[in-house]
This record gives sequence, C-alpha cells and structure tokens, in this order.
Amino acid sequence: MMRVGPTPWACRWRSARTTASFCSRAQFAARAQARKTGRMELFYREMRRRTGLLMAGDVPEGGQWNFDPENRKALYNATGKRVRDLPITLGKLL
Repeated sequence: MMRVGPTPWACRWRSARTTASFCSRAQFAARAQARKTGRMELFYREMRRRTGLLMAGDVPEGGQWNFDPENRKALYNATGKRVRDLPITLGKLL
C-alpha cells in the first residue's frame, strides 16, 4: 500500500505491486487462516525471524521486538482521551 495525498490527515491509499514483500499473498492468507488472532505484531516478528532483518542472532536488534504497547498508549498520553471507535478523528480528540 502506498499513501497518495497532500497530508497525513487527508490522504487516499492505493495498492501497488512490488517484489519487496516478505511473503506472497497466498502465504499471508494461509498464515492468517492458521492463526486465532490477526495481530500484525506477530506477523512482523515471524518475518524478522525468517529473514534475519533487524535481528542480532536469535534476538531482536536493540533487545526489543517493537514499541506497540507504548504506541497504543500514545494517543491517550498526548490527549488524555481514549478513543475506542474508528475512525479516530480530530473531533473525537477535542
């Protein structure tokens, strides 16, 4: 997916073919059907192990897989508001 548009707040997305994928659509679909959860965090972790990208041997580079827990709290920490329904809009934060 590629973002096309003037700003991060007003943009459109379009699909683009690329050879830079970690796995094929068929591989991703098979993996998704075999799992109970669709969390991308687990997919990225698996791809890092498989490719060795951002890895230092068997452990993640820097010792941490990701910052997902911190990122999930960032909006609340910045605004003091919890938004549970999507899409998140500026009006819901004001």
